[in-house]
Amino acid sequence: MLEKEIQFITDFNLNKIKSLSSSFIFNGLFRIELHPALIKYISGRLDFLIYEERKILLENSRFDYSGSKIAEYFNLISDEIKKTKKLSYNEVEDYIKKGVVFNANFCVQPKSTLTNLIFKNAEESKSTAEIKVYLNFIYYYGYFKEIFNSYISRRKIVNLGKYEFREILDKIDNELLTSKREDIISDTLNSISDFYNDGGITKSSIQPALVEAYLKEKNLNEMIELLHKEVKDNKKKIEIDELKKILFTKTIINQELLEKKAIEEEIETKNETKVLPDIEFEEEKRSDSARPSLDGKEEEEIIEEEEIKEEKETADELIKSEISELEIENKQNNSDEEETLIIDDVEEEEIQEPILEEEIIENEGTESKIDNEELIEEHIPVAKESKREKDIFSFLSRKEIDKIVSIIFNDDEDDFANTMERISECSSYEQASEILKSVFFTYRVNPYKREAVTLTNTVSNYFHQGS
Repeated sequence: MLEKEIQFITDFNLNKIKSLSSSFIFNGLFRIELHPALIKYISGRLDFLIYEERKILLENSRFDYSGSKIAEYFNLISDEIKKTKKLSYNEVEDYIKKGVVFNANFCVQPKSTLTNLIFKNAEESKSTAEIKVYLNFIYYYGYFKEIFNSYISRRKIVNLGKYEFREILDKIDNELLTSKREDIISDTLNSISDFYNDGGITKSSIQPALVEAYLKEKNLNEMIELLHKEVKDNKKKIEIDELKKILFTKTIINQELLEKKAIEEEIETKNETKVLPDIEFEEEKRSDSARPSLDGKEEEEIIEEEEIKEEKETADELIKSEISELEIENKQNNSDEEETLIIDDVEEEEIQEPILEEEIIENEGTESKIDNEELIEEHIPVAKESKREKDIFSFLSRKEIDKIVSIIFNDDEDDFANTMERISECSSYEQASEILKSVFFTYRVNPYKREAVTLTNTVSNYFHQGS
């Protein structure tokens, strides 16, 4: 198992919290630069604890707290609670250990890991409100959360079973891989590298075994064959650029050959069917006339089947529409060298044991059959990695900098400079926005204050320059 890598990531992040006191507020995790995926996991954990207490309130209240507007206020309350919630070292230590195991699995087998997190080994349905809270745990592959939340909101779904939930994930996955396979897999390679190389010197290479496990969950057998053919040792790290050449270049060539062959077969089939059209029609008529008439019960069953089919097709169309205008983030990462530490077993009922074996065994029992129904292709714009030519300070005037330092950073110029440096080193706007949130929380600044909006817009312009 990949115990050494997981233990190294765990120890690396646990060492960071040693600089904090025995108890500290959630925002302290931003200052010590804990890995963003672990901060997101811990934030999700707190959201879930607050959700459980809120559920007790709702179940025992004489008032109706349902409705989207009230839900918005509850979310604001959750944010305020997290600002002042005191966390103990032991509490965060436990969250980090579990968060590392979760993200190590989620990077490689996202659908299975997420399904097991939410439903564990149970088959009973979960409320979509609870599922939404669980989705707050995830940092990578945010498109799952975005599309899923929009889908269930528009369909007004109240409960989902394990199979239904996995079926939705599969449909989202299939459409994304059909429309933007290269971008999705590029994002995956960068995400795996980002987490598994945390604490490493460089972050531009990963073990092919991890990639293989991901491809297995996606049923991308052609790419697995290419990987086996080109890579002799799947435990030795390979540069991400080299992996892309192996997976994409050869796949494109093979795909073109398959498409050409399919066209030729289609032409042959059409030529064959032109020979006997009248005979086939006559046989169909005879078959119809020989068919016995249906009684009322059989007709009802057929109507019911048609209604179910129509409902299923409507749901599919809705999923496809949610995928349009989706941005998939490609993180910039580098590589890590082999580490030599060993992980202890992490026992947790919500999270499965690491599914990554030395020979990478496919997770059994959690895979649902993927529907082969044709999905509508829609354009999915993807945020490409780009070098930023302009410095972040070039988006601010001297007057704006003075106001931001004075009003947001309480005249602490060093903290302002350090913060801007950390933001400029972020690989994505999402990471940078987490730093901004931490600053606003720390200095008790309203994020809608003029200077806060100016700073937020500056960061946004910096990350989206040239796009």
